[in-house]
Amino acid sequence: LALTSLNGYLWDKTSITCYLDPSIQNNFGSTIKSRVQSGISSYQGYGGPSINYVASYIGVNILVEAEDYGYTGWDGHCRYTSLGGAYLIGASIALNGNSFMDTYSTYPGVFQALACHEMGHAVGLGHNETSGESSIMKPYTTQFYQVGTSGPKLISPQAPDRTAYLSLYQ
Repeated sequence: LALTSLNGYLWDKTSITCYLDPSIQNNFGSTIKSRVQSGISSYQGYGGPSINYVASYIGVNILVEAEDYGYTGWDGHCRYTSLGGAYLIGASIALNGNSFMDTYSTYPGVFQALACHEMGHAVGLGHNETSGESSIMKPYTTQFYQVGTSGPKLISPQAPDRTAYLSLYQ
């Protein structure tokens, strides 16, 4: 089993705060907001910091928003901030609804998969480049959008993702 790579940063906290911008529900509805929250929360219980949702973006550790950024070539991205050293002090996750909403609008799980992938970056994971390995951290999101009758194949961290995550926070 190969490891999902690490991005070199981690949180020096036992608890991090997360704010889900109202743009998620306003632009895409309450079902999508719920699936995004499930994707973000999917890293709970694996030994890293707990994730606590807050009602304001002021002083938040991780900000999550979803907008129609147009057909940019990306579905989501994560930016993180560190003040020197290896510890994160903030992260911002942007989900680009327009880039895949036309194709996957009947599959809210796609938002969950995308949020889970970007949250992986926010907690310190890089991409998993191992061929044939099941990982939410594959570099191209279309690899886990393999939509069947009930939605995408992967919506949560897989074994190599959990192993990499544990290696950061143990």
